[in-house]
Amino acid sequence: ITQALAFALPALLLAGAFVLTWPAAAVLSVIAALLQLAGMLVERWLFFAEAKHTVTLYYGR
Repeated sequence: ITQALAFALPALLLAGAFVLTWPAAAVLSVIAALLQLAGMLVERWLFFAEAKHTVTLYYGR
């Protein structure tokens, strides 16, 4: 999910933006940026939510 949101969909949208004229290209670019931001936020959240950090070894969790 994160790979699609952060990389694949924005890349496809930006490729489409290069083909289209100004108003549609601007809309696709903004959507691509928002999807990329959402994908990166989900990726970071999953990393910290599922990770076993070294500090947990100290606290014994």
